[in-house]
Amino acid sequence: MFLIIDLLSVASELEIYFDGPRLLHWNPNSFFDKTMLQLSQLFGISALACTWLLWGVTMTGAVALVFKQTRAYGALLCWICLVLWLSSDSSAFYGVHFYFVIFLMLASLCLLLTGPEMMWKWGRIFLVLTYFSAGYAKLQSVQWRDGQVMWNFSASMLPSIGIRSTEFIAPLFPVIFGIGWVIILSQTLAPVILWKRSWSKYWLAFESSFHAVVGVWFGIYLFSGVLIFLNLAFLGNEPSANGKIQRD
Repeated sequence: MFLIIDLLSVASELEIYFDGPRLLHWNPNSFFDKTMLQLSQLFGISALACTWLLWGVTMTGAVALVFKQTRAYGALLCWICLVLWLSSDSSAFYGVHFYFVIFLMLASLCLLLTGPEMMWKWGRIFLVLTYFSAGYAKLQSVQWRDGQVMWNFSASMLPSIGIRSTEFIAPLFPVIFGIGWVIILSQTLAPVILWKRSWSKYWLAFESSFHAVVGVWFGIYLFSGVLIFLNLAFLGNEPSANGKIQRD
């Protein structure tokens, strides 16, 4: 459903991005543009029409994901299409689609070759490594370590509540600094924390809250929503062989 909603929202972006002057300057060195131009020559239609055709094929795959009988093939089709979309330089496709690609690849391979239970295990491994790498990158950043990133984020929220000066939050810097380090450590230590099942629910609550705040504040609702969903689906309780949740 996330992918279907996203594709519907992207539809308006396609007209904006691929209309007008853009159509006169297709880049033959771009894999996406080159593919669209080749398809336009093959089918005898415009490159813009080929772009819409690709959108239709992607939507077909997304709809196929809804039904159990066609889910594996829908995942495979969406995976191929999204890899192609990500090769374009369109702002309509960004970081969240990377997660779509990874998990659609896992879904198609697991559903076609090994079974759905392996998808949960590989999905969990991928997310844990993703959080570890994100935390390690923050740990390497001076701006994260000295609290500058969290300070800037906190300061950017002040105008929305009618406050123009950062003097209001200056006494709270130790708290802001501490929250920044909690984020760094929670992500860097994710492999250790999530190994202990009894700690997982607290980690999930914190990270989900963090993604929700960032999503609402910066308007990246889809990205945050997808991450929260993936966290709950793959980092929560393990499904049993019959598909039911095994609770701790």
